[in-house]
Amino acid sequence: MRVAIRERNDGLYQARFSGRFFVVIPFMYRATLVPSRDVHGNVVLDANKRLGLGMGSYEMRTSIVGNQLQGSFRAARDRGSVSMRRVR
Repeated sequence: MRVAIRERNDGLYQARFSGRFFVVIPFMYRATLVPSRDVHGNVVLDANKRLGLGMGSYEMRTSIVGNQLQGSFRAARDRGSVSMRRVR
């Protein structure tokens, strides 16, 4: 999965996630990330999004430390971790 995160004019961030399920089925979705700081001064990005009728919602909480974004997510019947690093 790839994500492109851009700061918006209102201080929030827009994330665009993309990838492929089972290597074949492409997907793309956007989420608004709300920034805050943890007790160590690291940037924390939270996202909540309704996925549509009968699909529930998606929640994500990540922290940025250096060039690493790490955290967790959960959806209706799915939970997992997020671990990404910045590439240029």
